[in-house]
Amino acid sequence: MAYYIGIDGGGTKTRCAVGNETELLATATAGPATLLRASREVVVESLRGSIAQACAATGLNRDNIAAACLGSTGAARPDIARTLREMLSEMLPAARIHVCGDMDIALAAAFGEGPGVVVIAGTGSIAFGLNAEHRSARAGGMGPDTSDEGSGHWIGKRARSLLQSLDPAAAPATLFPDVLDKAEAGNSQAQAILTEAGVQLAGLAVAVCAELFGPAARQGSTIPVAMAGGIFKHAAWVRNAFTEELARHYPQVAARADVIEPAEGALWMARRLGVAVPSA
Repeated sequence: MAYYIGIDGGGTKTRCAVGNETELLATATAGPATLLRASREVVVESLRGSIAQACAATGLNRDNIAAACLGSTGAARPDIARTLREMLSEMLPAARIHVCGDMDIALAAAFGEGPGVVVIAGTGSIAFGLNAEHRSARAGGMGPDTSDEGSGHWIGKRARSLLQSLDPAAAPATLFPDVLDKAEAGNSQAQAILTEAGVQLAGLAVAVCAELFGPAARQGSTIPVAMAGGIFKHAAWVRNAFTEELARHYPQVAARADVIEPAEGALWMARRLGVAVPSA
């Protein structure tokens, strides 16, 4: 039996999934694995640690892995993808390796090869979609200085100027748990920040829907939309504002209620490496 690894390398944490041809067998988490926000040494440690944990949980060793797929923030850039591929090849010498952007594995987790739009909200944010003609589009994802609307970084920056008792020296994205705690305790300013984050994320989705599906979507065509990332996963204010704002622009959107796990999309892609996906 063949075994596969799928990895979601984010700006805050890495999630690794191990499975066979049909089942998810184990998962593991580690630190950040994006070269946009972490050093090479940190990324190597995160990848190696998450792979080792996931393999140990299933009794496998690295030579048992037939193929691996890593989706990482920034890996749409060829230079970053090449470096990450070299890292994984050293860790998994017997496996075929595929490296891609985090939006690719998120879309795969939500829709497989089908059309749809996925919005990721973690340390950063991005909306990415594919239509029935296999044309893709994206919005956001250009970094904290010019983009990342509704992300952990975006939330932290706004909260720091409005809420008391937040650490002024902390990285903005690390303040999200504190903002969430305040919102759950009834702080109206924190709730408003999270609600606006959902509206901003919906704006990214609307831009992608408009580019890929156009006016026809408003006249009855259904658009599948999914959410991914820790901001959506943990904050109901963000999820609710996102779905309400999106429905206001596109009533025909079929939004998934669950928050998908991109690592499982990476695992799905790894399973396909032996059949159709190139190793580069």
